[in-house]
Amino acid sequence: TLSIPTGFAEPTKGIELTNIRPSVVRPKEADKAIWVPLEISDVVSAGGATLTKQKDGSILASGKNSSNDTYTVNITSKLRGITAVQLEVLCDPSLPGNGPGRAINGNFSLTEFRVVAAPLEKKTETAPILLHNLQADFSQGSHGGWPVTAVNDGNPKTGWSVDPEEGIPHVAIFETNPPIGFDGGTNLTFTIEQGDNEHSI
Repeated sequence: TLSIPTGFAEPTKGIELTNIRPSVVRPKEADKAIWVPLEISDVVSAGGATLTKQKDGSILASGKNSSNDTYTVNITSKLRGITAVQLEVLCDPSLPGNGPGRAINGNFSLTEFRVVAAPLEKKTETAPILLHNLQADFSQGSHGGWPVTAVNDGNPKTGWSVDPEEGIPHVAIFETNPPIGFDGGTNLTFTIEQGDNEHSI
């Protein structure tokens, strides 16, 4: 048999630690504080999907799922100096594989994402908003790559997808140039174009 000692041959020595910097953990509340949910006033699917506003302000797609569908989202805001837009694609039990997309495996393909802004009192005087520094928590690398940076390249055959990370929510952030916001309020129109094979959000 093997005898395993139950104590050390000498007492454990203390070690003095100096110049140790405390770890700084950024609370989630601080990250959320920089984002203000925008109140959606109107949303339409060009392909005939049913887009229903939920209690939390999100929009749930159901019904018809056309290829190359386009969602047009209208928002009115009193905010000034908007420097970025955050798009959250969320899960729901009604979606294939819990979503966040409507493809058979829960994936989606966001091919183009555009924003135009106009003064609230002059909604016809729209101006496109330049989006730059596009980032996402995850982008699909397979099948040639589907990075979030492809959503403003003008090519409907490229876009942002998330396979194999379906079944969980994802986030994309688009910085705006110049900052958005007119003195008397702003009307924002978001155009969300989506890909083939029912790969809608």
